[in-house]
Amino acid sequence: MNLDSTLNSKETISYEYLLDKFQKVPVVEYPNKVCSNPTVSICVLTYQHEKYLVDCLEGILAQEVDFDFEIIIGEDQSSDNTRRIAKEYAEKHEKIVRLFLHSRENNIWIDDRPTGRFNLLYSLFKSRGQFIALCEGDDYWTDASKLQKQVNALGANPNIHLSFHPSNKINDKDDSLLGVAGYFGSKSMIINAATIIKSNAAACPTQSIMMRRSVVDNLPRLLFRSPGAHLFIQSIASVPNGAIYLPDTMAVYRVNSNSSVMKNVRGTRSGYFNWLMTSNDCIREMNGFFGYQYKHSINYILYYNTLKLLRSRFTTLSEKYKAILSLDSIFAFAIFVVRKVLSKFDRTRNSKNQYQDWYVQ
Repeated sequence: MNLDSTLNSKETISYEYLLDKFQKVPVVEYPNKVCSNPTVSICVLTYQHEKYLVDCLEGILAQEVDFDFEIIIGEDQSSDNTRRIAKEYAEKHEKIVRLFLHSRENNIWIDDRPTGRFNLLYSLFKSRGQFIALCEGDDYWTDASKLQKQVNALGANPNIHLSFHPSNKINDKDDSLLGVAGYFGSKSMIINAATIIKSNAAACPTQSIMMRRSVVDNLPRLLFRSPGAHLFIQSIASVPNGAIYLPDTMAVYRVNSNSSVMKNVRGTRSGYFNWLMTSNDCIREMNGFFGYQYKHSINYILYYNTLKLLRSRFTTLSEKYKAILSLDSIFAFAIFVVRKVLSKFDRTRNSKNQYQDWYVQ
């Protein structure tokens, strides 16, 4: 089964649709001499990243590969020095960097908040490589062979669309190591699609992702409404044959940076509630997008998000009640909660494993 036959194509995004619906100001492509057929496109989305962008770009430029790659920088009209830094790198590396200068007027608003969704989708559609790697401007790569390893892995597995690896979680406040994200053990393996979906975007750290360009043509219009994009991207990329997991820790994921979406969302009571409730609505629709083939994994996410709302100090009693009533089966949710409680007493996972509780089967 190929990727296209698994999805409902009527609900997918096209480049033309994106521009028609959301582009109010033309995006400016900075002059460059990048080749037209690179093997890999690296998408760097950046906004208010003057403290971090140099580390991000240097980690990419340090890659040792036997193929051509392009760096697509989507700069979202930052008010700090991010745009200036991006221009400097575009001028210095004109054969590698394609810089796209965005306007805040094109931002797609979700839950009354401006997002970087237009920047993300525009960058993905502009990618010309066979493969696309992601690294947001406040994260960075630490292994010079990262791209080569992932290209080799996907090249050896033509029926798989996604590859990922662990990333160190670093506290942006003091550079302390908080753990390892996306760790599935010390051996390479194929992680099935149901597990990727069930992880609620926790399986594949964003800066670790490499996927085939064909995934972009199957992204759902749900992305225009969903608060988070990465669950949908890695879920769709993993269908139907799973994802290649490489055990080497090859990147850094900054936690608590000033540009962190979740840090800003959790800053208000209504923001956190609306974020998770809107997410759950879109996740329910994703169930239909997949033809209900992964309903058990998707129900798990719905229950997990609802449990987070119940446990959160940012939600009121009436909001907790509303969250429970939104579920299709309160009885099934109750069983889920009991199992989560019991699992606390029987954990046998390695201490290095930084999975969320969702990993308990």
